[in-house]
Amino acid sequence: MRSAQVATADNWLDELQAFDWDTREVPKEIVDLWASAAEKTDDDGPMHFAAVLETFDRLASGENGLKRKLLAAAYPKLSSDDVKFLELFFTFGTTFRRDIATLESVRLMPMPLAVLSEVHPKCWVEGGNDAHLMAFTLAQQFVDFRHQIGKLRKERDAKRRRVASEGPAPAPPVPAPPASPPSSPPASDWREMSSPSRGGAYPPPGRRTSTEGLEGTSTLTVFED
Repeated sequence: MRSAQVATADNWLDELQAFDWDTREVPKEIVDLWASAAEKTDDDGPMHFAAVLETFDRLASGENGLKRKLLAAAYPKLSSDDVKFLELFFTFGTTFRRDIATLESVRLMPMPLAVLSEVHPKCWVEGGNDAHLMAFTLAQQFVDFRHQIGKLRKERDAKRRRVASEGPAPAPPVPAPPASPPSSPPASDWREMSSPSRGGAYPPPGRRTSTEGLEGTSTLTVFED
């Protein structure tokens, strides 16, 4: 019975954590029970989570309660009477600081460990217990995630309030399209363009020319390439 109280290298007791590693979420039964506990809790102060956790523990106790289901799953070799007896020494605590903990940090644990967790949360990273360290790391990941989401939500709300008070920001000016380069004259126009030096015509591209009679003539001989 004593070995059935704390996670060890042989049995990590994942069943006692309020988190399903396969689905990577809190089981619906726990979510629904937590919501019911929150409705029955009047404390809205800084210790709201701790108050809800106490109500949650009370609702999960007793015959056919969540506690016995989790204990029976974690210790399948125990009889129903043993599970009933073991329940007397177990309570729901957190593997992280209770004032900022999330539902994923909730875990069914021996009462002395729950008390120690409340006054000294670092106990979950001390002692070289890999199962305890993993439970703490899991809780920390969700705490950090919720914190980042909270920051993004505040930033979003602040921007929405600014837009509501100042109006939408003016649209950026649309840049003018670039000027089109001058088009080259068609090939048929080459013969119509006057030469500024001789008064003759420019040949089309790709042809060589020579002139004869520079004085008083404008004869143009064209050599095809």
